[in-house]
Amino acid sequence: MEGSLIERRTIRKTMIRIVPLFGLFYFLSYLDRSNIGFAALTMNTDIGPSPAAFKPLAERLSETEPNGGIYRVRPDGNIQTVDSGYLVPNGIAFSPDRSYALTANTFAGDIYRYEMNPSTGDVGACSTFVSTAGLPGHADGGCFDSKGYYWSAMPYSSSIVRFAPDGVVDRVLQLPLPGPTMVAFGSNDTRTLFVTTAPDFIPKAQRAGFEEVGPVLRIEGIPENILDDTPFQAVGEPL
Repeated sequence: MEGSLIERRTIRKTMIRIVPLFGLFYFLSYLDRSNIGFAALTMNTDIGPSPAAFKPLAERLSETEPNGGIYRVRPDGNIQTVDSGYLVPNGIAFSPDRSYALTANTFAGDIYRYEMNPSTGDVGACSTFVSTAGLPGHADGGCFDSKGYYWSAMPYSSSIVRFAPDGVVDRVLQLPLPGPTMVAFGSNDTRTLFVTTAPDFIPKAQRAGFEEVGPVLRIEGIPENILDDTPFQAVGEPL
């Protein structure tokens, strides 16, 4: 009789302690599933993701269908489609005065300009900023300097191209490594340019010695008078 009482008490304590915990887990799981379902519905409506968006990078780079787009997340969390029809969108950067943004359509060979309202961030008309046909590589990651010039990394080459605000090529910098993918200014004086590289963009026959993962280059001492006719040759070293 005593053993039966102890057994009942044990089962009762176990139920009191475990069942509420399982109930809590079930409730949290239900909430999570609801949120995921809601997110799927809203995202499918707002940005229309396709199976192509989840393909490996190598497959996506070989595609010819313009499945890419530019999207803006508004302060209220809503997603706005700015533009579509891109092969591979890259290099989004905002001018120093925030009056326009540039975006590269990498394999289509164009860099587009989007007018913007600096106060609200609303996006206006789109126009072609420059065609990269005839330049080395394809426009990839990019950034502005303080004087409004746009620096664009050019994979499939060893070059960085600096465009004037009117789209004219200001200069082409040759790097000691192939496959630059992104550029950004840093350091306290903002006169140091950092460049990420990806030798995988270069055919194996042309990248002897660079089979390892691409290093980050640091180019120091970019002169203040770079807008003048003073010659400037990039000399970068791996970090």
